Amino acid sequence: MGCVRGGGVPRGRAAQFFRSWSEVHGIQTICVTLGSKGCAVLHGGRFECFHGYKIRVADTVGAGDAFAAAFLHDLHVGWPMDRVVSFANALGALVAGKDGATPPWDLDECRRLMAQGTNDLNAYSPCRETGGETR
Repeated sequence: MGCVRGGGVPRGRAAQFFRSWSEVHGIQTICVTLGSKGCAVLHGGRFECFHGYKIRVADTVGAGDAFAAAFLHDLHVGWPMDRVVSFANALGALVAGKDGATPPWDLDECRRLMAQGTNDLNAYSPCRETGGETR
């Protein structure tokens, strides 16, 4: 799996960028976090963008690490990609909504945030410009 921060994706060419990296480096899964906008993922040859969750940000330190840990765990367990990303986005948002890099949280809190639904991607989305799917 490859992890790249959102600023590294060439605007308007995200799907092409992901597929090129996948082919050149033999990476099957690439995920780029987009902060409150969610993330973009190439997995199994399919490029998709997933919405983030709306929260009031308290401290972003640790949010990306929480996202990555959840993403990798859930991918390893074999969850479907939409479930992997939904949980990872929610956990990253929960951590960003609290003070400190490793704030306390629990699964019920994460589930409640997931039940509230995601942001819509009114701002820049790599899928909007490439014809990829957005969830």
